[in-house]
Amino acid sequence: MRKIESDKTIKYISNEMLPKLGLRLNQVTYDIAFPDYTKNLRPDICISNVDYKEGNDVEFVSNLIAYIEVKDGFVVDNKDYKDALKQGVPSPSPSVNNIDTNR
Repeated sequence: MRKIESDKTIKYISNEMLPKLGLRLNQVTYDIAFPDYTKNLRPDICISNVDYKEGNDVEFVSNLIAYIEVKDGFVVDNKDYKDALKQGVPSPSPSVNNIDTNR
């Protein structure tokens, strides 16, 4: 099965979420490692209160408002779900962890 999670999520964030929150695309990173924060892991998406520019990792990460691991068609407690939880900090609300971008 072809992975389309990133494309669907990028479109959802760019077209729906950012405008509603008053954020700009410069405040979003896709698949970028922040070695001091994420070690060798590359979160699928990070959203910060500041623009991302090469060299401002500390400022960008210090102002994170979302660290997102995207999984397409997952089931709660399956292997992909557990992998995402290991890579990020889960929200206490299951509905926040499972945002449906198929709308």
